[in-house]
Amino acid sequence: MPCTQALVTKFNPTAKLVEATMGRVDPKEILGTGLFDMKAAAQHPEWLKEARIGEHMPETEEFGISSIVFKSRRPLSPKKLNAALNSLTRNGLIGENFAKVPSRTDGTNVVRAKGLVWLANERSHWMRGEASLAGRRLAIRLVGPWDAALRETRPEAAPPVPEALKAIWQEPFGDRRTELVVIGQVFDQRNRHTLQAIDRADASMAWS
Repeated sequence: MPCTQALVTKFNPTAKLVEATMGRVDPKEILGTGLFDMKAAAQHPEWLKEARIGEHMPETEEFGISSIVFKSRRPLSPKKLNAALNSLTRNGLIGENFAKVPSRTDGTNVVRAKGLVWLANERSHWMRGEASLAGRRLAIRLVGPWDAALRETRPEAAPPVPEALKAIWQEPFGDRRTELVVIGQVFDQRNRHTLQAIDRADASMAWS
């Protein structure tokens, strides 16, 4: 939060900062305030910087932002997934079930993650998981059945695998998979190993 506040203040020293949790804020604080002054904004050295040729600096260089895509065709332990993302987030994830992470001002910091997850529990065997990490808050919800699960309920009536799924279909579990885009600062090979370590190596498919 301090880094974000400092960045906003850099761009607009007179901006009113309103803190919010999960996007909850009084509309009166941000709508129709009459605080924006076009003439004053145009005097700021950062005004239209992105549009001026030769002045754009990619976020990868300015803030060290990069992304990786974590893929797996095995069911993932929910505890291991939580622990990995918790360890890669600078001050740890928010929640009673997350271990405390020592505060630090440098090193890896995951700021966003989103994608499909296949978890090692019975419900996720049938339903696709959708993971979303924003800041320090992680949410995973089941959003609909895997196509493979629908076919397993009535295999004798299942039509051929549609073209749209053939590229991702792998027997014996069909379209069940994890594809998670992780965005953060200061990624290196160790961070990839942290994510790869949660890929379950056992073939027993025991739920946990």
